[in-house]
Amino acid sequence: MLKSIDEYTEEWINEYLIPQRPELVDTYRAAFEGYKHLSKGFTYDKESLEAILVAISSKSSVLADNSIRFISETLPYIHEVREAVSNLLEDKRMHVRFNALRTLSVETQREFSLKLLSLGLQDPSYKVRKFASYISRIIKLVEIIPIMEKAYKLEKNPKAKTEIRYNLRLFRDGYCIKRFNNQGIPLLWINTGDEGVHGIDIKITKIPYVIKLLPKMFKRNES
Repeated sequence: MLKSIDEYTEEWINEYLIPQRPELVDTYRAAFEGYKHLSKGFTYDKESLEAILVAISSKSSVLADNSIRFISETLPYIHEVREAVSNLLEDKRMHVRFNALRTLSVETQREFSLKLLSLGLQDPSYKVRKFASYISRIIKLVEIIPIMEKAYKLEKNPKAKTEIRYNLRLFRDGYCIKRFNNQGIPLLWINTGDEGVHGIDIKITKIPYVIKLLPKMFKRNES
Protein backbone atom coordinates (compact mmCIF):
# COMPACT_ATOMS: atom_id res chain seq x y z
CA MET A 1 0.00 0.00 0.00
CA LEU A 2 1.29 3.43 -0.93
CA LYS A 3 2.05 5.75 1.96
CA SER A 4 0.07 8.95 2.31
CA ILE A 5 1.92 12.24 2.17
CA ASP A 6 1.43 12.58 5.93
CA GLU A 7 2.95 9.14 6.58
CA TYR A 8 5.87 9.80 4.24
CA THR A 9 6.53 13.20 5.84
CA GLU A 10 6.37 11.87 9.40
CA GLU A 11 8.72 9.05 8.47
CA TRP A 12 11.24 11.50 7.01
CA ILE A 13 10.97 13.77 10.08
CA ASN A 14 11.46 10.87 12.50
CA GLU A 15 14.18 9.03 10.62
CA TYR A 16 16.23 11.96 9.35
CA LEU A 17 15.25 15.39 10.61
CA ILE A 18 14.96 14.65 14.33
CA PRO A 19 18.27 12.73 14.57
CA GLN A 20 20.22 14.95 12.17
CA ARG A 21 18.68 18.44 12.29
CA PRO A 22 16.30 18.67 15.27
CA GLU A 23 16.40 22.49 15.21
CA LEU A 24 14.53 22.42 11.88
CA VAL A 25 11.65 20.20 12.95
CA ASP A 26 9.23 22.88 14.15
CA THR A 27 9.80 25.11 11.13
CA TYR A 28 9.34 22.23 8.70
CA ARG A 29 6.22 20.96 10.45
CA ALA A 30 4.73 24.45 10.31
CA ALA A 31 5.51 24.68 6.59
CA PHE A 32 3.99 21.27 5.94
CA GLU A 33 0.83 22.11 7.85
CA GLY A 34 0.64 25.39 5.94
CA TYR A 35 0.92 23.50 2.67
CA LYS A 36 -1.88 21.11 3.63
CA HIS A 37 -4.09 24.05 4.52
CA LEU A 38 -3.40 25.94 1.28
CA SER A 39 -3.72 22.89 -0.96
CA LYS A 40 -7.09 21.94 0.51
CA GLY A 41 -9.31 23.74 -1.97
CA PHE A 42 -6.41 26.05 -2.86
CA THR A 43 -7.66 28.85 -0.66
CA TYR A 44 -5.40 31.59 0.67
CA ASP A 45 -4.43 31.72 4.33
CA LYS A 46 -1.85 34.30 5.41
CA GLU A 47 -0.42 32.34 8.34
CA SER A 48 -0.05 29.17 6.28
CA LEU A 49 1.73 30.96 3.47
CA GLU A 50 4.07 32.78 5.82
CA ALA A 51 5.08 29.49 7.45
CA ILE A 52 6.13 28.10 4.07
CA LEU A 53 7.96 31.29 3.10
CA VAL A 54 10.05 31.07 6.27
CA ALA A 55 11.11 27.55 5.28
CA ILE A 56 12.02 28.25 1.66
CA SER A 57 13.88 31.43 2.68
CA SER A 58 16.07 29.51 5.11
CA LYS A 59 19.82 29.22 4.55
CA SER A 60 19.44 25.55 5.41
CA SER A 61 19.34 23.66 2.12
CA VAL A 62 17.69 20.72 3.90
CA LEU A 63 14.78 22.89 4.98
CA ALA A 64 14.46 24.88 1.76
CA ASP A 65 14.91 21.89 -0.57
CA ASN A 66 12.14 19.96 1.12
CA SER A 67 9.76 22.93 1.27
CA ILE A 68 10.02 24.31 -2.27
CA ARG A 69 7.27 22.01 -3.53
CA PHE A 70 4.86 23.45 -0.96
CA ILE A 71 4.99 26.71 -2.91
CA SER A 72 5.42 25.16 -6.34
CA GLU A 73 2.26 23.06 -6.08
CA THR A 74 0.07 25.95 -4.89
CA LEU A 75 1.62 28.67 -7.06
CA PRO A 76 -0.58 28.09 -10.15
CA TYR A 77 -3.80 28.29 -8.15
CA ILE A 78 -3.44 31.04 -5.54
CA HIS A 79 -2.84 34.67 -6.53
CA GLU A 80 -1.37 35.60 -3.15
CA VAL A 81 1.24 32.85 -3.46
CA ARG A 82 2.36 34.31 -6.78
CA GLU A 83 2.58 37.76 -5.21
CA ALA A 84 4.72 36.35 -2.42
CA VAL A 85 7.10 34.65 -4.85
CA SER A 86 7.42 37.91 -6.82
CA ASN A 87 8.40 39.63 -3.58
CA LEU A 88 11.01 36.96 -2.86
CA LEU A 89 12.73 37.83 -6.12
CA GLU A 90 13.29 41.33 -4.73
CA ASP A 91 14.92 40.04 -1.54
CA LYS A 92 18.47 41.24 -0.81
CA ARG A 93 19.61 37.67 -0.10
CA MET A 94 20.82 35.77 -3.14
CA HIS A 95 19.70 32.36 -1.90
CA VAL A 96 16.15 33.65 -1.42
CA ARG A 97 15.96 34.97 -4.98
CA PHE A 98 17.45 31.69 -6.21
CA ASN A 99 14.80 29.69 -4.35
CA ALA A 100 12.04 31.90 -5.74
CA LEU A 101 12.93 30.69 -9.24
CA ARG A 102 12.99 27.10 -8.02
CA THR A 103 9.25 27.29 -7.35
CA LEU A 104 8.46 27.66 -11.07
CA SER A 105 7.26 24.64 -13.04
CA VAL A 106 5.48 23.74 -16.27
CA GLU A 107 2.22 24.14 -14.32
CA THR A 108 2.88 27.79 -13.47
CA GLN A 109 1.15 30.45 -15.56
CA ARG A 110 3.48 31.22 -18.46
CA GLU A 111 3.06 35.00 -18.13
CA PHE A 112 4.14 34.77 -14.50
CA SER A 113 7.12 32.54 -15.28
CA LEU A 114 8.14 34.88 -18.09
CA LYS A 115 8.06 37.86 -15.74
CA LEU A 116 10.15 36.19 -13.04
CA LEU A 117 12.67 34.55 -15.34
CA SER A 118 13.18 37.81 -17.24
CA LEU A 119 14.09 39.43 -13.93
CA GLY A 120 16.21 36.42 -13.01
CA LEU A 121 18.29 36.83 -16.17
CA GLN A 122 19.07 40.39 -15.01
CA ASP A 123 19.72 39.49 -11.36
CA PRO A 124 22.77 41.02 -9.61
CA SER A 125 24.05 37.49 -8.85
CA TYR A 126 25.59 35.52 -11.71
CA LYS A 127 24.43 32.32 -10.00
CA VAL A 128 20.81 33.43 -10.22
CA ARG A 129 21.28 34.47 -13.85
CA LYS A 130 22.72 31.03 -14.66
CA PHE A 131 19.85 29.31 -12.90
CA ALA A 132 17.24 31.45 -14.64
CA SER A 133 18.55 30.24 -18.00
CA TYR A 134 18.37 26.64 -16.80
CA ILE A 135 14.79 26.91 -15.52
CA SER A 136 13.73 28.64 -18.75
CA ARG A 137 14.89 25.57 -20.68
CA ILE A 138 13.50 23.03 -18.23
CA ILE A 139 9.96 24.44 -18.27
CA LYS A 140 10.15 25.00 -22.05
CA LEU A 141 9.27 28.69 -21.87
CA VAL A 142 9.63 29.43 -25.59
CA GLU A 143 8.54 33.04 -25.12
CA ILE A 144 11.74 33.84 -23.24
CA ILE A 145 14.18 32.86 -26.00
CA PRO A 146 14.61 36.45 -27.34
CA ILE A 147 15.26 37.62 -23.77
CA MET A 148 17.83 34.86 -23.26
CA GLU A 149 19.55 35.89 -26.49
CA LYS A 150 19.81 39.47 -25.24
CA ALA A 151 20.98 38.33 -21.81
CA TYR A 152 23.72 36.24 -23.42
CA LYS A 153 25.00 39.20 -25.45
CA LEU A 154 25.05 41.46 -22.39
CA GLU A 155 26.50 38.95 -19.92
CA LYS A 156 29.97 39.82 -18.58
CA ASN A 157 30.58 37.00 -16.13
CA PRO A 158 32.36 34.12 -17.93
CA LYS A 159 30.62 31.37 -15.94
CA ALA A 160 27.17 32.85 -16.44
CA LYS A 161 27.84 33.53 -20.13
CA THR A 162 28.87 29.90 -20.71
CA GLU A 163 25.81 28.56 -18.89
CA ILE A 164 23.35 30.91 -20.58
CA ARG A 165 24.81 29.99 -23.98
CA TYR A 166 24.53 26.29 -23.15
CA ASN A 167 20.88 26.49 -22.09
CA LEU A 168 19.96 28.86 -24.92
CA ARG A 169 21.50 26.63 -27.59
CA LEU A 170 19.96 23.46 -26.17
CA PHE A 171 16.58 25.14 -25.90
CA ARG A 172 16.53 27.11 -29.14
CA ASP A 173 18.58 24.84 -31.41
CA GLY A 174 18.37 21.46 -29.70
CA TYR A 175 22.13 21.01 -29.45
CA CYS A 176 25.28 22.65 -28.12
CA ILE A 177 29.01 21.88 -28.29
CA LYS A 178 30.59 22.25 -24.86
CA ARG A 179 33.36 20.62 -22.87
CA PHE A 180 32.27 18.64 -19.81
CA ASN A 181 33.11 20.76 -16.77
CA ASN A 182 35.00 22.98 -19.26
CA GLN A 183 37.72 20.34 -19.53
CA GLY A 184 38.65 17.50 -21.89
CA ILE A 185 37.45 17.02 -25.43
CA PRO A 186 34.36 18.89 -26.65
CA LEU A 187 31.07 17.04 -26.43
CA LEU A 188 28.00 17.41 -28.59
CA TRP A 189 25.09 17.88 -26.22
CA ILE A 190 21.67 17.01 -27.66
CA ASN A 191 18.38 17.95 -26.01
CA THR A 192 15.75 15.25 -26.52
CA GLY A 193 13.07 16.79 -24.32
CA ASP A 194 11.64 14.48 -21.67
CA GLU A 195 14.54 12.04 -22.09
CA GLY A 196 16.98 14.74 -21.06
CA VAL A 197 20.30 15.88 -22.47
CA HIS A 198 22.82 13.51 -24.03
CA GLY A 199 26.54 14.34 -24.15
CA ILE A 200 28.35 12.59 -27.00
CA ASP A 201 32.04 12.50 -27.95
CA ILE A 202 32.59 14.18 -31.30
CA LYS A 203 33.88 11.11 -33.09
CA ILE A 204 33.07 9.49 -36.42
CA THR A 205 32.05 6.31 -34.64
CA LYS A 206 29.29 8.16 -32.77
CA ILE A 207 27.53 9.43 -35.90
CA PRO A 208 24.95 6.57 -36.01
CA TYR A 209 23.99 7.28 -32.38
CA VAL A 210 23.64 11.00 -33.14
CA ILE A 211 21.40 10.25 -36.13
CA LYS A 212 19.09 8.17 -33.91
CA LEU A 213 18.70 11.10 -31.52
CA LEU A 214 17.90 13.71 -34.17
CA PRO A 215 14.13 13.00 -34.46
CA LYS A 216 13.77 13.34 -30.69
CA MET A 217 15.82 16.53 -30.77
CA PHE A 218 13.44 18.11 -33.29
CA LYS A 219 10.42 17.11 -31.18
CA ARG A 220 11.91 18.31 -27.88
CA ASN A 221 9.58 21.27 -27.33
CA GLU A 222 6.34 19.54 -28.21
CA SER A 223 3.86 19.30 -25.34
